[in-house]
Amino acid sequence: MGLFPENYRLPKDYEALEKKFLDFAKAIQVRASLLDAIMWRDMRTLFN
Repeated sequence: MGLFPENYRLPKDYEALEKKFLDFAKAIQVRASLLDAIMWRDMRTLFN
């Protein structure tokens, strides 16, 4: 999807990643907390 640059690394780039995440949530008009919950649910489903 290209939302996050491939060269970003945690924890060094956490603030930049968080800003991009919040900007994305705002752009698609979804509460960041809801988007976060959906992402974590899907990650648990995919990797269990």
